[in-house]
Amino acid sequence: MSNKIFSTLGLGCLGLLLSFSSCEDFLDRPTEDNPTAVDFYQSETELKQAVNPLYCIAWFDFQRMWIDAGDVLAGNYGKGSTNIYTTLNMSTGSTNDILTNGYGALNAVVSMANIAMTNMDAYSPLEESIVNKYKGEAMVMKAMAYFYMVRIWGETPIIDDNVKIIGEGLSYSLTKNTEEDLYKYIITVLQKAAEYLPEENDPGRLDKYSAYGLLSKVYLYYACFKGKDSHLLDQSLYYAGLVEKSTHGTLEPIYGKLFRHEGETSPESLITLHWSPTYDPYPSININHCDMGCSGLNETGAWGQWNYVTIDLMNLFGVNSFDANVKYGEPTTRPDSYKDAELTVAAGYDVRRAATMALYHDYIPFWQRDKEVSALGKKGFYVTWNCGKKDSENKTDVDNGWEWVFPSGAAPVKQIHGSIADHIDEYNCTPDGQGSCTPMILLRTADVYLCASEAAFHKGDMTTAKKYMDIVRNRAGIGDEEYSLSMPFYLDERRRELAFEGDNYYDFRRWAYIDVDAAKTYILGQERNSYACGWLGGEGDMMDAFKKPTADLVKPNTDILPTVIPSSTSGVIGGAFLLPFPDKDVAANPNLAGEAQPYDFSQLGYYDETKI
Repeated sequence: MSNKIFSTLGLGCLGLLLSFSSCEDFLDRPTEDNPTAVDFYQSETELKQAVNPLYCIAWFDFQRMWIDAGDVLAGNYGKGSTNIYTTLNMSTGSTNDILTNGYGALNAVVSMANIAMTNMDAYSPLEESIVNKYKGEAMVMKAMAYFYMVRIWGETPIIDDNVKIIGEGLSYSLTKNTEEDLYKYIITVLQKAAEYLPEENDPGRLDKYSAYGLLSKVYLYYACFKGKDSHLLDQSLYYAGLVEKSTHGTLEPIYGKLFRHEGETSPESLITLHWSPTYDPYPSININHCDMGCSGLNETGAWGQWNYVTIDLMNLFGVNSFDANVKYGEPTTRPDSYKDAELTVAAGYDVRRAATMALYHDYIPFWQRDKEVSALGKKGFYVTWNCGKKDSENKTDVDNGWEWVFPSGAAPVKQIHGSIADHIDEYNCTPDGQGSCTPMILLRTADVYLCASEAAFHKGDMTTAKKYMDIVRNRAGIGDEEYSLSMPFYLDERRRELAFEGDNYYDFRRWAYIDVDAAKTYILGQERNSYACGWLGGEGDMMDAFKKPTADLVKPNTDILPTVIPSSTSGVIGGAFLLPFPDKDVAANPNLAGEAQPYDFSQLGYYDETKI
């Protein structure tokens, strides 16, 4: 366990849970300073405040790992020279700060959820149905945290009662529990949460179908873990069916709007984190905007121009930074250029591409929406190699300004709010420094449908598999294109749908349960790289390469192509796509390096093996 977690609990987790403030409802705090547990939990408002940190602050230190594990290791995104995961050879050390912070944050989510539920039971005089509603929210967030942990580390200690563990002095001697028992625990917690949660909740908060959607996804993983177990696959389909019949069953019509303010309360968003625009408190902001955005795009600070969308992800969408013989300063003939990232269905064009990544000659109406683009005669952001500078009339001069130096020529669109004016227009508030209210969606209906499709595929039910797949592809505008279902196709389609949503790497984990060699082969075939120009190698930068394209500049940088997948503690452990525990946590609790033990489910009063 993380040292930070247990020291925090020792100082009193109630203060941590209740001391944050913000203009956002999810950051509301009590009206009295330093309330005690006995005095608190007396009203429904206070119960809501007790679980609000589980929608944001508790997850703060997981944000970078969300992208670095979920997308960098999946081959969607490249990062260069810092102490993050090595993009190209899939290796990471146990001293990695992002790994350490991520593990600590996930355990903090569990701790906060447990403490909140313990105190509700002990001190709240409210009706059981009201208390259970907020316990249900805490249980879903705890299950989500454990679902990340079982997919990242495989085995980890299960903690259901932090007060008991601290009281018995077991904080630094917990043993890991088995991967199978983690799946059973997650399923049991979610089933109980579904009993507690209402059919409908306040906008942006969890409801019964949040639990059902996550159950569908967890059952798919557990089924693959158990060799495509037919009963578990049926359970995945059953819970997906419940989501389909609910108000969450219809997908957001315009895909790109999911990743702006509409995503906070869209029926498609089943589990969403909500962030504050200010530093008060600091752990309440979405930092992905800074890590993935471009310094010239906004005034509040960003450094993501040194990272890049991989060639491999561009290939999945059939685009390339140098395709269609585009010449510098002349209109492009690339088939999908000038596309608006707010497009609805357009025949033969996957609308997810422009909402996922920005390429040369893309028009993004929700970035710099107060600035006029001279070349297009309308406001917004127009991508050129040298872009962003405004003339005296506040118009974009497309041939002068800061350079679009992303090493592959492509940048993420998801997670980026744009300029201060964009944030004000989008969220009706001004960001403070690096703050951003951009929501982080941890689970949405389209993901559940892709899981249901795969579950049906494993059962040999191609009619159901295609039904759910077609729902997702129809919204993307490519419903008329033919396809053939296979595991490589599922991974491709999930990357097109879910890139930059912190999830795609775990698809390899699930596939490895079934066929680890096939999963490795897929990765070894990826072009997880940029081009042989710019700061990652070669001469010049992307603007030079675009002005004077040569064979040496526009080819993939073969010097940084992956050649092997290590099977050591610094990489894909045992061929199972696992990451190492942080060395600080192993030093504090050597049992993390030991053998996993079965979990004692007798301490979980509502566990029923027959309901798994």
